[in-house]
Amino acid sequence: MLKQIVAEGIMNLPDDSTWDDIMYYLYVNQKIDKGLEDIEKGAVYTREEAQEYLRNKTELEESQK
Repeated sequence: MLKQIVAEGIMNLPDDSTWDDIMYYLYVNQKIDKGLEDIEKGAVYTREEAQEYLRNKTELEESQK
């Protein structure tokens, strides 16, 4: 199934696609699939949780200078 999806996706790329274009296509689709799996598992953060995490991380890094 995955091979078929990948093959169809690559075939939909422009005829002048480079190896880099193909690798980028594969990379982006892999990241999207991983994100969708994380959503299904509930392994996500709310915007507020992410902001709090970044705020704490920034404060910690600044205090270590």
